[in-house]
Amino acid sequence: MTDELRIEEYTGEDGQTAIIYRKPNGRFAPGTQSPAPITHENARAYHQQRIEKYREAAIERMHEEFIANGQIPQEAGPQDAWGTLVSRVAEQIMDSDRPRGDDMLAVGRAIGAIETAGQRSANEDTSNTSWGDFIANSDITITHKADVPIEAHSADVIDLSTLTDEQREAIARIIAAPSKT
Repeated sequence: MTDELRIEEYTGEDGQTAIIYRKPNGRFAPGTQSPAPITHENARAYHQQRIEKYREAAIERMHEEFIANGQIPQEAGPQDAWGTLVSRVAEQIMDSDRPRGDDMLAVGRAIGAIETAGQRSANEDTSNTSWGDFIANSDITITHKADVPIEAHSADVIDLSTLTDEQREAIARIIAAPSKT
């Protein structure tokens, strides 16, 4: 039976050696115990390690690609590649007749203007935060595309066709509400 199995030896972080028997398709053979089983206690740490590996690989590849294409100088660091990417997305948003909300949120998070849910304090009360509050407390003009005056900048206009039903309902409530002035 071991003729068809591949034997692998691992040394764990704790220094203990483990042997894994794998089938030809790469899966564990019956009875094999993982040298580092995923448990409730270590699942988050493994998840964070995996995210960090992907992040580092993506940043390194983007850095190499920007240098190869002459977008940043050879001596520039990965942060310069990231800054170039964020500025390109911001430029596309500003040039677009219909900027995507997801792109705007991504740029806002990248420059630190918008916190991610994980960055918010656990004590912060966000129960009353809604799209209605966001629109009511902003200088955004709500209009249909046909009503946009020629001199209006595209960043000052929300195209209602790109919004979710919840966002449209919040905007409708704001428009229907009596003016604060």
